[in-house]
Amino acid sequence: MYTGTLIERLFATVERAEQEVHELTDSQKQRLNYWYAVAQRELAQLDALAEVA
Repeated sequence: MYTGTLIERLFATVERAEQEVHELTDSQKQRLNYWYAVAQRELAQLDALAEVA
């Protein structure tokens, strides 16, 4: 028999899915920050090599 919880369960499912998306986004931001710092160091090294040559 229908108990009236279908909508509540649907909302809870959507909220869990949204939370997982936000967590992935935070993880991706951390990885992007790391690789941005690596790229900056690489560019600085290239500039130093270009000045020597």
